[in-house]
Amino acid sequence: AGQWCGPDRRCLPQAPDGAICAASEQCLSGHCLDPVPAPGTCVQCLDDADCLAGRFCTATHTCVDRLPYGTPCGGPEQCQSGRCAAVPGFGGTVCACAVTGDCPSALLCDVAIGACQECVQHSDCAADAWCDGGTCEPRVPYAMPCGSDAQCLSGACGSAGLPGLCACQGDMDCADDDLCDQGTGLCEACLDGTDCPEGQWCDDHDCAPQSPHLGPCSDDEQCLSGSCGASGFPMSCACEGAGDCPDDRVCDPASGLCEVCVLTSDCPAGQWCKDHDCVPQSAHLGPCTADAQCLSGSCGASGFPTSCACQDDGDCPNDLVCDVATGLCEACLGHADCPASEYCFAQSCLADKPPAAPCQDDEECVSGICHTSGMCL
Repeated sequence: AGQWCGPDRRCLPQAPDGAICAASEQCLSGHCLDPVPAPGTCVQCLDDADCLAGRFCTATHTCVDRLPYGTPCGGPEQCQSGRCAAVPGFGGTVCACAVTGDCPSALLCDVAIGACQECVQHSDCAADAWCDGGTCEPRVPYAMPCGSDAQCLSGACGSAGLPGLCACQGDMDCADDDLCDQGTGLCEACLDGTDCPEGQWCDDHDCAPQSPHLGPCSDDEQCLSGSCGASGFPMSCACEGAGDCPDDRVCDPASGLCEVCVLTSDCPAGQWCKDHDCVPQSAHLGPCTADAQCLSGSCGASGFPTSCACQDDGDCPNDLVCDVATGLCEACLGHADCPASEYCFAQSCLADKPPAAPCQDDEECVSGICHTSGMCL
C-alpha cells in the first residue's frame, strides 16, 4: 500500500494530492486528473462515486459533506436531501427539503415548495392558531377581520350578518352571556323571550321590560300577562288572571280588562257588581232584576216580580217576619209572632177579644178560651 509499480519494475511511492501523475495508480487517492496529455494531477476525486456516502466531489476535486437545508447549491447531488431548488425566502438555488427529516428540529417540510416551515397545514398548529404561509398565527375572536375560516376561533369567516368578519357558530364563540344566532352568525343578548330574566322579553335581540296591563304591545311576549290585545285596546296588554291587575282590581278574561268587579262575589258584603262597579244591594221590596241585586239574594216577591223578596226573618225590617212562601215581610204568620195580648189575623197582630166576642180559636180571646159556640168566654 502507498506504492505503485514503475516502468523499471521497481515499487515507487504513490504521490499525494496535487502531485503530477501519468496514471491513477501513481496517486495515493487512486485518481489522476487529466493524465492525457501528460502530466496529470493527483486529486481526491474525479466524481461523486469516488467519495464516501454523504459526501460529494467538488469542482476542485475534493470530497466534502453534502450540504444541509438552505445552503446554496449547484445540483441535487450536493444536498443532503438530494434536492437543489429555488426556495421562497432564499436568494438563488439552495438545498431544499424533500421530507421533514431534512429540516431543522421542530420544522416541517412543505414538499410542494421544498421549504422547512413551522407548519404546512392548520392541524400542525395549536388549537387556537392557524397556519399562515408556514407560520402559526393566533386565531382571531368573534367580529375580527378575517380572510378564511381557519383564521377564526369559531372556524367561520363571514356570515349574513358579518361579511369579512369572524362569525359565531355556537354560544361558546360569544363573549359574556351572549348567545349565537346561527342564522346570522351574530352574538346577541337574546334570541327569544326564554333567554331573558322574568319580567322581560326579547326586543330585537335585547332584553327589555315587559308591559303591564294596558301597556303598549304588538305581540303576546311583550306583555307580563302573555296576552296582547284587550277589548277596545288591540295594541295594549290584556289581563289573563288576577295577578295581572292592580291590587284593587280583578281580571275579566272575556275582555282582558282589569275591573272593580266581574262577579258580585268580588264586592264587599251588601254590594253587587253592576257594569263592573260595586253598588249597594237593595233591601226587602227594593228594585231588582236579578237575585244578586238583593241583600236577601232573591229577586221577585209575590205580587212584586221586580222587587227583592225575603228569604228569612233577617231580611225583614223592625220586628217583621218573613213569609218564605211569598217572599214578603209580615207582622205575623202565627199567633206566636204577636205580643201576649194580641193574636195574628191576616198577617196582622190584633188586640185579644173580650168575652162574648166572636172567635175561632182560644188565642183570640182575652180569657184564652173560645167556646164551642164561637164566642169568647
